[in-house]
Amino acid sequence: MSAPKISIIVPVYKVEKYLRRCLDSIVAQTFTDWECILIDDGSPDNSGKICDEYVAKDGRFRVIHQENQGVSAARNAGLDAAKGEWIGFVDSDDWIEPNMYEYLYNDALETRSDAVICGFVGQHKKRIQKMCGTEESVKLLFDQKGFGGFSVLRLIAAEKVKNIRFDTTVSYMEDNQFFYYAFKKCEKIYWDNKPLYHYEERIDSVTHLSGFTKQAESAIQMLDRLYEEEQIKSLKKIILNHKLLFCIYFASPYITKNKTLDEKYLFLKQIIRNRFVNIIFASNITFRSKCIALAISYSPLTILLQQYRKNKKL
Repeated sequence: MSAPKISIIVPVYKVEKYLRRCLDSIVAQTFTDWECILIDDGSPDNSGKICDEYVAKDGRFRVIHQENQGVSAARNAGLDAAKGEWIGFVDSDDWIEPNMYEYLYNDALETRSDAVICGFVGQHKKRIQKMCGTEESVKLLFDQKGFGGFSVLRLIAAEKVKNIRFDTTVSYMEDNQFFYYAFKKCEKIYWDNKPLYHYEERIDSVTHLSGFTKQAESAIQMLDRLYEEEQIKSLKKIILNHKLLFCIYFASPYITKNKTLDEKYLFLKQIIRNRFVNIIFASNITFRSKCIALAISYSPLTILLQQYRKNKKL
């Protein structure tokens, strides 16, 4: 039996409410030459049984049952098992348009690209169709106006990720790190933000972190490592700016929601103060974020902003 054209990797954990919708959207794909590797990451609910159900119904599904190790380890298990020429990822609480993989696969062939990227349904952005080289792709990976680090929006040639795996010590923005190394091996990446992927907004998702957690701190450490490794000056700058934006994001609740200014805030404040000039001149940091950074850097402004928010009940 010949290898499938596309391997779709789906990490599964505690998603019995959403899983069938996700898997049905994969079954409904107009592109049919795929395998779907389900990684049941020690789910305590019925998710594992649902995986077995789909494997029994459709031979294109395979399931790996393992002890809970986190989403990065689950994706790595999928990469180790994948046989396809192309790799795609879908999160088990999301779902995809019926023509998503047909569209991405055809784009990859027509543009002779190493990776192709689509968009989310409901983004309400103007249409972008852009061919990118290695350096520009890495920039767009860390730019708010770019395509970001979402692993689920793309199809990438399996040979480009043959020796790349997700870092299991990073539990936030691990996608950015993985595709940073992957795009370094790609010569051509085609970005068409046609909306083909549906994202389920869940308040219990790891992407909805409450405050400056260990996950957030691990992401900052990861960005520091990438900054030190990178040799291209323009890419070092974009990685640094992304880290600073990240720090502003996690420090802002302390001054806009009257949270106690604890040691975590002081840690973020020191980073922001030390790099304040970089923030002011960063093109990918919004004016609002720059104002918040100013308030964080200078304590009197922090107090004024907190008082204003309290009086206005914002």
